[in-house]
Amino acid sequence: MRNFFMMCCILSISVSYASAAKTMRIITLAPHLTELVFLLEQESKLVAVSDYSDYPAQATSYPSVASYTGLDFAAILALQPTHIIAWQGGNKPQDIAKLEALGLHVLSLQTLTLDDIAKNIIDLGEFLDASTESSTVLTNSLAIASKYSQNLFQLKKKYADREEQSVFYYSWATPLMSIGK
Repeated sequence: MRNFFMMCCILSISVSYASAAKTMRIITLAPHLTELVFLLEQESKLVAVSDYSDYPAQATSYPSVASYTGLDFAAILALQPTHIIAWQGGNKPQDIAKLEALGLHVLSLQTLTLDDIAKNIIDLGEFLDASTESSTVLTNSLAIASKYSQNLFQLKKKYADREEQSVFYYSWATPLMSIGK
């Protein structure tokens, strides 16, 4: 009887673990990454986002586990994420490395040019699609990236003859912060 009870306990733990492994649990560590998850229609799998994830408005209903100062590792681990999407250049490299060292499944995206946005959409689709039984996420990401690239190409073509403009973007007062070169 005792062995039967032990076997039932072990079996129930392994069954609950297996079903939990099938349920995708996504955390995004920057606002634009949250927007990409919504764009790919995977918001039902989100469990946490970063501060200032406010678009679409529904994004504000998720708990925040990241800010410009760093990550809340205790909250991240408590949520048991299956997928973490980080911003290379926005999140601290040591924070991303720590997540990976903890054995978490992390995709780190970098956006240096407008063309990188399409690549990031595809990379995110592949990252999320690898854990699903169908290829709908990847198919959706390829279609969105293709449309984005076509629109970007048309804009570049339309404005190709225009003189390049210098811009100063004032993003913060104290200390004075700007973006770009």
